[in-house]
Amino acid sequence: MREIIAGVTPDGTFTGKTLAANIQGSVTAVAADATVEQKSENFTLALADKNKLFYLVNTSTVTDLTITVPTDSVPFPIGSQINFVRGQVGNVVFANQNVFSTPGLKLRARWSGATLVKVAANTWWLSGDLTA
Repeated sequence: MREIIAGVTPDGTFTGKTLAANIQGSVTAVAADATVEQKSENFTLALADKNKLFYLVNTSTVTDLTITVPTDSVPFPIGSQINFVRGQVGNVVFANQNVFSTPGLKLRARWSGATLVKVAANTWWLSGDLTA
């Protein structure tokens, strides 16, 4: 029996070589554990942020911490997921006309969490403990 060795990087890129005809049975991709990154200032998501958990620390009750979700100029694959948790009292909001959620684009309170999923070209869905 021939053994095929391959790898998948955290961004989902296949790093091995094989022919589909050589694969018998099924193939299962297992996601790596999420990297936790703390942020305390406004930022724009980058491709390297796929599968991360952002711990958002905004201590200001006056200024929002804004997360900008880019257009397809940043080539996130469909199905990309990014998670967020609000770790302090200051507001955390998401900015992009192509992010859809109900009832709004703001994490509701301290310890609120949300998941952002790219569902189609230039279309993101935000689900979690949100408010308008």
